[in-house]
Formats: sequence, C-alpha cells, structure tokens
Amino acid sequence: MATSSFQVHHILPVELFNSEFKDQLNKLLGSDTSNISDDKYKNTALQSFNNRIALYSDADRAEMAKALQDSGHPISDISIGASQHYTQHPEYNKAVKQWVKEIIIDGNLTVDQKKLAIIDLQATLREGLVSGEIILNGNKDIAKQSINNYLDQHVITVEQLKNADSERFKQAEARLETFAENDIKYAKVANENVRVNDEGKTSAGNVEFTKTAIAELLKS
Repeated sequence: MATSSFQVHHILPVELFNSEFKDQLNKLLGSDTSNISDDKYKNTALQSFNNRIALYSDADRAEMAKALQDSGHPISDISIGASQHYTQHPEYNKAVKQWVKEIIIDGNLTVDQKKLAIIDLQATLREGLVSGEIILNGNKDIAKQSINNYLDQHVITVEQLKNADSERFKQAEARLETFAENDIKYAKVANENVRVNDEGKTSAGNVEFTKTAIAELLKS
C-alpha cells in the first residue's frame, strides 16, 4: 500500500497467510485462527506491528535512509527501513515462504523451537530491510541473490536453535521478548482491516500502521 513516499511491506508475505501452512503459522505467532469460521477474522498475525515495516518507494529517500544507517545513525528502533519498495517482490516472497515451510515441516524441532525460529526469522528480515541490505525490486537475479544470501548469512541455524548457551540463541530469545512486548504495545494495529475475497485471497489495510510508524519516526 502506498502512503505519500512510503509503501507498507509485510515481512512474512501475505502469500504465507494464504498457504496450506496458514493455520500453523498463525498458531506459532500467537494468533490461533483454526477454529474461526468467518474469514474476515482470520490471518490477524499478518497485520501485527511485528510483521510490517514502512519502506520508501522513492529511490533517493531510500538511499538517504541507507546512508544514515551506514554512517552510524541507525533507524532500526522505528518501523521504517532503507530498502526500496515500489512494486511486487516475487523473489523475496519465494525465499521467505520456503524458509518458513522448512521450519514448520521440520519434525526434529519442538513447537517452541519452531516458534522461536519463525519469530527470529521475522526479526532478522526486519533488520535487513531496515539496513537496506535486502534488495526487493529491480533485476530479478539481483533480488534473488540478495534475499538468499542474506538468509544464508543471518538466520539462526538448527544447531544454534538447539544450543541454549549460544549467543545466537540468546539473541533469538531477546527478539521473542520484543515480539511479545510489541504485540501488547501495538495491539490496535493488529486489528486493522483484513479482507478475504471469494477465492480466499487476503488483502490488508495499512492506515493505522502507517500512522503509528510515522508517529514513531517523529518521536525519534
């Protein structure tokens, strides 16, 4: 959705919340909708503050945001990032969907480990979008290489996930705490409108989130 020079990006893509894994994903993210019959009340985890970030659609502003990050003036505490977003991003969606699928179907992970892995993935992707390391649009091959390289380099491994003494595990736990805090602090935006058409496809409103993101920016 475009608002002025921003577009709101769903970190875990909308497509995931239309997939065969949507019930498991919602449950892991603390939004169990498997027993809800009315589609308009489903997929609420899609709209959480944790799952959205405002990105510049204008290349110059995106470059300026990235320059601020690179010069030691991080904007990572607010929900605005330095990756440019101006159209669809199929390579990003494909890579993230595959990563989530592999976590959900992994029979060697407990439910708690899967939850930690998904929420850490979400936070890891947010960092890459905030810093501008993840390229969403433009050349297909560059976008594909960007997201896959970023995931390979930064996502928590199964070994780290099973080692509670590792620094990477402790980082994931801290992110889990932040996730829970945000769900409480920004509960209003999670209830923002979600529409499901006759084919079961989901679309999402972003007005309240955009207001919140801009308000956080002005306070910083």
